[in-house]
Amino acid sequence: MVRKSVLALVVLTLAACSQSPAPTPTAQVAPAAASTSLAIPPPPLASKNTPEAWRAAFDSSFHIVGKPEDQGDGNTQFYACFDAAVPEKMNKCQLGAAVDRDGFRKLWIFKSRGAGIDSIAPDGPYFAQYVSVRENRAPVYFLATHFVGGHWLFMSDLAIMVDGDIVLEHHFDHADVNTHVGTGYVQEDSDFVLTPQQITALRKIGPDSQVIIRITGKNGYVSVDQGGKGKHAPLFNSKIFAYDTREMLGIYDAISAPIKGKEVLAP
Repeated sequence: MVRKSVLALVVLTLAACSQSPAPTPTAQVAPAAASTSLAIPPPPLASKNTPEAWRAAFDSSFHIVGKPEDQGDGNTQFYACFDAAVPEKMNKCQLGAAVDRDGFRKLWIFKSRGAGIDSIAPDGPYFAQYVSVRENRAPVYFLATHFVGGHWLFMSDLAIMVDGDIVLEHHFDHADVNTHVGTGYVQEDSDFVLTPQQITALRKIGPDSQVIIRITGKNGYVSVDQGGKGKHAPLFNSKIFAYDTREMLGIYDAISAPIKGKEVLAP
């Protein structure tokens, strides 16, 4: 009888061991509420700048003197005067510039007086300055550097000294310099966009400033005022450069002021 009781106890014990233990209950944690800092931001407000507002501001910066000349190829030329009052004649304008309007590129180019020397290409170094404005954009200030001579300079650097201090230095990459071989002369040209820092530097040129400009190249250097005197003096000189610079800075500022904050596209 005892033997049967022991056997029954063993069977019950084995049966209990073969069953899996009941899982331990775990606490259910409710998901945390989404943080307001992670909420999806609202879409940005649409720009209020429009091409119409930009054009109205741009047109308000100058007066057209005389009748624009249609070149028949999509280009128009006219004279822009930035005086407060409209002058009767072009030569009465205190601050003005000849303008090329390229209808295909939607571009205006305001040219310095020294830019007219391009058609002559005098010996030695000379400069032209431009304020270029693309439709719906801010103006861009260009400085065009040229050298014409009987030998290659292979220009690489430009330095401008004002009243004894170097205010602007610029390095030309070889790929940025265009070259031309003419009859008895060679020519090197490079246009570059002035940075805001370089524009600020040029503002140091005053009416009575002494300006010295040097272009350095692989084969030496040349200065703007190098050459003879009298009828042999260089056609372009530092006084012309200083005058052009003050005038083009005025034009750059006159265009920039009304369209600032109204640009539809980046420069």
